[in-house]
Amino acid sequence: MPRLEVITLSVNSVSSLEPVSWCRQLSELYLRGNCIPSLAELRHLQGLPHLRVLWLAENPCCGPDPHRYRMTVLRNLPRLQRLDNQGRRPLPRRPGPRSTPGPAEHALLQARPGALAST
Repeated sequence: MPRLEVITLSVNSVSSLEPVSWCRQLSELYLRGNCIPSLAELRHLQGLPHLRVLWLAENPCCGPDPHRYRMTVLRNLPRLQRLDNQGRRPLPRRPGPRSTPGPAEHALLQARPGALAST
């Protein structure tokens, strides 16, 4: 599996991203409609230097706030060019007070200090 470049596992009850962490040549990963529980799973993708396309929509890790989800993924995987079939583009800041990291973001901070910045 280390030479795989594209993996399509949409709607397959996948619950962890750890197995793909060994696919160092991976450039596209399609996991829409699975059971990924938390954005803390992104830590398994941070060591994939060629990953440019990720589709995680319709997973529990997406949560109720699409802005926070998208910003968290893009900040932790800065080489991504497409997320959930949308190109990488700056998102407008939401009005209101600065938010504090949630539980999944705290887990990522512990795995890689300095990885997340508050929005």
